[in-house]
This record gives sequence, C-alpha cells and structure tokens, in this order.
Amino acid sequence: MPVRSVIELLRPYQYSKNLFLLLPALFGMKITEPGLLPDLLLSVILFSLVTSSAYIFNDILDVESDRNHPIKKNRPLPSGRITETTALIIAVLLFSGAGAFSYLLFPSAAFMMGAYFGWNIIYTLFLKQVALIDISAIGVSFVLRLYIGSAVADVPLSQWIVVMTFLLALFLALAKRRAEFAIIEQSSGITRKSLSGYTLSFFNVALPIMASVVIVAYIMYTILHDTVTNITPGHNLFLTSAFVILGIMRYLILAYGERNMEDPAQVLLDDRFLQLVILAWAATVVVMYYL
Repeated sequence: MPVRSVIELLRPYQYSKNLFLLLPALFGMKITEPGLLPDLLLSVILFSLVTSSAYIFNDILDVESDRNHPIKKNRPLPSGRITETTALIIAVLLFSGAGAFSYLLFPSAAFMMGAYFGWNIIYTLFLKQVALIDISAIGVSFVLRLYIGSAVADVPLSQWIVVMTFLLALFLALAKRRAEFAIIEQSSGITRKSLSGYTLSFFNVALPIMASVVIVAYIMYTILHDTVTNITPGHNLFLTSAFVILGIMRYLILAYGERNMEDPAQVLLDDRFLQLVILAWAATVVVMYYL
C-alpha cells in the first residue's frame, strides 16, 4: 500500500479549515497566555486526525458515486489503490487514537470533537442528499470548530462570530456546489443527489447575495461593543473589512471563472492572492489586539 495513497486518503490539505479553532482565543485576547498556544496547536493536530477519519468514512460511504465522478474517481478508494477494509481500519485507528488523547488533554473539547464526527456521519448519510440542507450542514460543521476552540481556550463565543462563521461557510459551500453542478452538466449525470435540487441560475443569484451578507456581517462584528472594548481607541478593527472584501471578491472571480472550485481548501492552497489577503488580515488583527 503506497504511503502517498494513504496520505492522499487523509486529505491533509483540508487541515487549513481547522485553524478556525484559533479564532476564539485570538479575538478573546487569550492567545498569548502562557501555555495556551501550544495547547491550541495540539488540539488542531488532534482534531485534524478526527477530520481525516470523518473524510475516510465519507469516502467509504460514497465510493460508488465517486467512481462516476470525473475528478473524485481518481481518489484512493474509488480508484482501487486502497481497499475499503484498509481504509476503515485507518479511520478507526485515527478516531480512537485522537479521541483518547483529546479526552485526556481537553475533556470538554473531546466531546465536541465527537459531536463533529457524528455530525459528519449524519451529513454523509442523510443531510447532503437534500438541497439547501446540505450547505447548511457544512455551515454547522464550521461553527463546531469554533466551539472546540472555545472549549480549549475557555473563551465564551460572541454570537456574531458564530453567525459570521456560519455565513462564510454557506458562501464557500455555495461556490463548491456551483462548481460541482457545472462539472456534472459536462459529464454523464448527477453524482450527488442534492444537486438535482439546484439550478445554475440559483447559484448565480445566491453567491453574490451571500457574499454581500458575509461582508456586512463582518463589518457589524468589528464595530460591536463586545468585540472592540479590549482594543485601544486608536485601533479601528473595522478597517480589516478591506481584506475581507478583497478576499470575497477574489473568490467570486474564481467561482465565476474557469477555475475548479469543488474544494475550497485546495483553492486556498493554490491561489497566492487569497493567501496574501488572509495573511494581511491576520497580521492586522494581531497588531490591533496585541501590540
């Protein structure tokens, strides 16, 4: 069994999503507390192993439909490079190992990780078969990441950061589904049941609407009293909205272009503009909060 195929099965490029665990501590001004950052990074690693196990279970359940997909058919399971039995063993080992260490180190967060795993199984079996419910379920999975980070850092979540994260996830999920819809129009047929409930016209209207909502929600979040009370008067957090607007517009350009947007994590890894915008946003927030 090639090591490269095993690594591909784990989808490590998806781990960038798990940096959402850091946001509660970042905005709660606790990330510089002694010992907290190593704990957070360790929780990100353990949670990433949990997400890998969830991806593997998803691939096992979807192996037949993935064989009919023009791109996913090349994944380790549908291509036959790894057997379903081997994949199941890897998934069980990852989940049990990461779960045990998480319970020992971060008991409250471990339960949330288990909830995330269970939610993804429910999503794979049922929720992703229904249009609109499927993208909403993706939004919930991102919110669960916030709650895991909140539990590790012992920071209460602002209602607005939960809403903002959910809306951003909806935007990314819409772009993902639009890309999938465009691909199936050029292939042999529907590879995901929920796609039959969508139309290209819907995506073309919904994407810019959701982009606008995300931008407005972020601006509102940055000017709320409970968000900025710990920032000195000269630091205007709302100015970081410029980076959010640039990032959203760049994503729209890619979504409406020729680029394959089926995987937001891969898009982030490949697009230098998005990387620079996110780094600039993160650096500006750190400076405003901590310097």
